[in-house]
Amino acid sequence: EAFQARLRGRPEEVEELADVMATNTKKFVLLHAVSQYPHSASEANLGKIDALRKLLEGQHYASVGYSCHCLDIEVPKMAIAMGAEYIELHFSLSRALPQIKHQMYDGGPMVTTHECSYEPRELKEIADWRDKFAAATGTGEFFLNEIEGKIKTRYINRYGV
Repeated sequence: EAFQARLRGRPEEVEELADVMATNTKKFVLLHAVSQYPHSASEANLGKIDALRKLLEGQHYASVGYSCHCLDIEVPKMAIAMGAEYIELHFSLSRALPQIKHQMYDGGPMVTTHECSYEPRELKEIADWRDKFAAATGTGEFFLNEIEGKIKTRYINRYGV
């Protein structure tokens, strides 16, 4: 029962949307998005992910994500590292596939959605990185793994420390 919304508004508009969604859905996701297709890494404004998370503090049924329109493969990885729980990406079997170009805004470049999409190998790289990041992040608990326990025991026995 998740509902997703792309956010491009002012903070008070986002708060109002969050209130409406909290009242009318059991679970929802707020996605930070940059409307420009494609945009550069410097235009990603990933700090907005943290701002959205703060806005949703205490709402356990709400999640934060990122709607990525940047072709720099590092940007969605950064969004994951910053706590985005959902990543929305455009994908295509090939950026070279034929498609009618369109203009996103007056004076803007003529683009196709294929040109601003990730290809399968890139999606796999992002997914593999996400899994590796999750494994490396761990739980944050203080404990010794099995090998560390053996090392500690050895040095305690050897030096009494």
